[in-house]
Amino acid sequence: MIEKSGCVLAAFDQDRWARLGDYATWNPWVALQMFRLLREANVRMLKRLTSEEWERCGIHAERGRITVRDLVQHMAGHDINHIEQIRSILHMR
Repeated sequence: MIEKSGCVLAAFDQDRWARLGDYATWNPWVALQMFRLLREANVRMLKRLTSEEWERCGIHAERGRITVRDLVQHMAGHDINHIEQIRSILHMR
């Protein structure tokens, strides 16, 4: 979207990604470090966006028109959801 506003964004099957990425066998510490590094790289890039780039959009297969800003807000909420899931699991132990 940042490069080509108006592009088509495909939906994806998160269960297939998890299976192909073999997420279930990852060491939790390694998985957390990978997550942190990927998010750090994304934040570094996002900090450099212009106002115009934040408003560029794509057409998502399931959600329709979304801007870069919309997608980043969605990702942040998704991250918070996963953090809460981890907290819940840790409190159950």
